[in-house]
Amino acid sequence: MEELIKKLGITLPGEYTRSNSYTVDIKSDAEWGKIYSLLETNDDVESLEDNTLLTIHNASLLYVYNDEYQLNLKADFDNETYSLVCSKIGGMN
Repeated sequence: MEELIKKLGITLPGEYTRSNSYTVDIKSDAEWGKIYSLLETNDDVESLEDNTLLTIHNASLLYVYNDEYQLNLKADFDNETYSLVCSKIGGMN
């Protein structure tokens, strides 16, 4: 999953979690916006608009990469916390 994040042009470091996901902590809304743009313009990434939550307070934007990985771009705008969570569809690494 770390290789996928790099392949998508995301250079921020991340870490594996107990839930077999790879999480990238995003430092600012500007960085979050850059990652959003990278995901939206990548032909191999499909937005799952039916599963998207976007309000003035929060965002949870779901994407699928080649029907193999799910990417969840999250934001808590009030608390200024942002992340990208990558997990393999089916839960296996």
